[in-house]
Amino acid sequence: MKKKRGSIKTSIKDIIEYWMNSPKYANGDEVGMAIDQADLDVDGGRCWRCGTTKNIQRCHIIPHSQEGKDEPSNLLLLCRDCHNDAPNVSNATAEDFFNWMKNSRRSLEQYLNENGAGYWNMLGSYPPKGQRGNFWNLKVIEIGIRDFDFNIIKEKAKLSLQFHRLVNEKKPNPVNVDSFDEENVELMFATSEVWGWIMYYIDTITQVGLHFKQEGEFSQGQANLQSEALANINNIKNIKSLIEDKGDNFISYLNDILDEESLKEFNEKLGFDFFFKKELTTLID
Repeated sequence: MKKKRGSIKTSIKDIIEYWMNSPKYANGDEVGMAIDQADLDVDGGRCWRCGTTKNIQRCHIIPHSQEGKDEPSNLLLLCRDCHNDAPNVSNATAEDFFNWMKNSRRSLEQYLNENGAGYWNMLGSYPPKGQRGNFWNLKVIEIGIRDFDFNIIKEKAKLSLQFHRLVNEKKPNPVNVDSFDEENVELMFATSEVWGWIMYYIDTITQVGLHFKQEGEFSQGQANLQSEALANINNIKNIKSLIEDKGDNFISYLNDILDEESLKEFNEKLGFDFFFKKELTTLID
């Protein structure tokens, strides 16, 4: 009778400390992110492939079914999605895993750049840093291009410019948005930051991010990633129609979906009350 597998006793902290002290991997650059104390500052660690803090698992280099030991030298930290996608061979080495982590991202970024998704270097700037696993975000962009012939990154960048112009139109003292003078550059930085967070909030209240909720095998995850790409596309099309309708409908939409604290913070970054509509009062003689 097959012996039932027990729980892994090696802690996440032990795994991180082992690889931090490894002569070859101590610099943390092997996967494009630091394998260091910062990973201990989040609940459950961080995926070394995609960077997410969701559903972190301890992944065997040599599988447990192939007599792989539950020791730090045979364990890495991966999220559930990346774990399901990881190599599963009896003679795997740490170098195999680190190469897999690096190359899977590089090949994906190469595909996206070759298909015009590296628009204004936006691949690394959306969504806000640390909110989602970057690798899986790139997978969503890939599916948008491949299956729906829709460049999510490029279209979001175009919307960002439209948002910049809309904010300027509503300013008490508009600037010249076609210039590169100090006032316009300052406004561009502010609108770009606010726009990134707006898109993140819109995405999270719709179907985007669905892969974090998935259960079962990786094949189901692919279906969820396709749903997420479609949700991204629908969000972009909806926002585009709202902004192009003089922008008032878009402002009303944001007033409805964003909490008061966020609206206040965004107004402060933009430098005026863009999101709150003041009620008109009638003067009585």
